[in-house]
Amino acid sequence: MLTTALTVLSAMADKMRSPAQNRSHQPGVRLTVPENITLLLLPPYAPELNPMENVWDYLRGNQLSMAAWDSYAAILDACCDAWNSLMSDAKRITSITARDWAQVRT
Repeated sequence: MLTTALTVLSAMADKMRSPAQNRSHQPGVRLTVPENITLLLLPPYAPELNPMENVWDYLRGNQLSMAAWDSYAAILDACCDAWNSLMSDAKRITSITARDWAQVRT
């Protein structure tokens, strides 16, 4: 049942986009957005606009730099420790990912 649903969805998506548009950053042509939601469409490649890119930069520069690991498992452990350390600091996440142009105004 799930396979059938995914096949149908995939076929619909292919019909909605031309091969040139078949990229993940393209908005859907039949997307209905409620009036109380505003979409902020980002350019196809704009890492400076993507807050997650700043998170990776922070982790690489502050948690994972200047180190060498003995094994793949050690790399995974270091990455998990760095991620968990960051996730425990909500203020740091906010400072890294906040955007002046993407604020909720009441």
